[in-house]
Amino acid sequence: MKLILSKFLTFLVICLSLTSCNSEDIYHELNIEAKLFLNYEEDETFQLKDEISGKIITYTVTSKKMSFSKNRELDNIRLSFNNNLFEKGRISFTDNNNCDGAIVVRSKKDNRYDIFIDFSSCIPLYSFSNPKYIGSLTFNGVEYPDVYELNSLNSRLYHSSQNGILKIDTSDGKTIYSKVQ
Repeated sequence: MKLILSKFLTFLVICLSLTSCNSEDIYHELNIEAKLFLNYEEDETFQLKDEISGKIITYTVTSKKMSFSKNRELDNIRLSFNNNLFEKGRISFTDNNNCDGAIVVRSKKDNRYDIFIDFSSCIPLYSFSNPKYIGSLTFNGVEYPDVYELNSLNSRLYHSSQNGILKIDTSDGKTIYSKVQ
């Protein structure tokens, strides 16, 4: 038993000495497309109209933060550890009733990203994600370029790189919130 354990430990030491422990940081920055979702600035306001009640909701951006967070993971190909740092952008906003929401964009490997837009309890909808570029969108007589559609369980949100959140539709296409011009 001691001989087997000794051989195993010797083999383990040899394997560890032959593999490198890469402690160099690898930064995964948000790409240009991902940064388009972070177009609101701190103290900026935007308004959405509740198309059912007619009420206009004014949101104020309370913070805009960019950061990198560390994520250590095993690189199975080289049997070494990499220090991956992933960029994250977060825009937090609130309305007059202190109802908060956020736009969060996180970088991933291979120049990809995740985005989540959440109105928390402000608007009783699920979080929006999975952006799909749709080109231009015309509504209320205005044409908006560079529009992305994001989906949730029961609705779709349309976001323009130049104008921010444009509107929110139900899954059957009925507009329930729209940008106030």
